Amino acid sequence: MHVAKQLSKIKGEEYKEVNSVLSKKAGKIRIRRLIREPEGHITLEDFFPGDVISMGFWHAECHYALEGKVKITYSVPPLHQKTFEVVVEAGDAILYERGDQVTWEVLGNEPYRHICFIMPAVPLPTGDQLVNKIYKEYTAP
Repeated sequence: MHVAKQLSKIKGEEYKEVNSVLSKKAGKIRIRRLIREPEGHITLEDFFPGDVISMGFWHAECHYALEGKVKITYSVPPLHQKTFEVVVEAGDAILYERGDQVTWEVLGNEPYRHICFIMPAVPLPTGDQLVNKIYKEYTAP
């Protein structure tokens, strides 16, 4: 068993900042990996006001919004012919399904903070060993 304790008390400066190549504008994401095991990942993330982050999901993932507000625009497989929008704020939960194409646009003046749950951990088609070093940089001590 693994426990991630006192998530609401973790401050932003305890996260790692990464520049997002997924952002439509220059931007960053703050990441705090709490648990990274084959059984699952638990990660805190902050997206910043003014940033628009886009990503395709090739695995299922659940998010729980802790702070802030974000507009999510998404499309679904197989052909992604129609887009949908939803506004998510603290207390909301989202289940992303494999194949979803998602764009987050932070609303307001504060970061959008959410916790990510991925179970089981994502099997990487290129081989987990190739990105293990990168993941370890963002794993909590």
